[in-house]
Amino acid sequence: MIGIKNIFSLTLILVVIFTLILVLTKKENTFLQKTLVAQNFNLTTDVEACKRPVKFIGSAKGKACFSCEHGTENQHIVCTENITDKTTLFDLVQSTDA
Repeated sequence: MIGIKNIFSLTLILVVIFTLILVLTKKENTFLQKTLVAQNFNLTTDVEACKRPVKFIGSAKGKACFSCEHGTENQHIVCTENITDKTTLFDLVQSTDA
């Protein structure tokens, strides 16, 4: 027979799993929303045109997006799947934060 403690434990586990699914889904949706907003921006794949300050926006399915010249009138979005380009852009993010 299933005791009250077992039912409570099972319910708690299900609540935690459901919460994690909601959080992970929200993160993905947030990235997609930012990407859709970026499409109305000046969206490009030209990594050479990316100047500081740079902010990492997010990534999905192997593609990473960055806000270049973030917060300025020349702000634009660069998205790339190229690993070398991602490394270059992450280096710019770190040098912006320093």
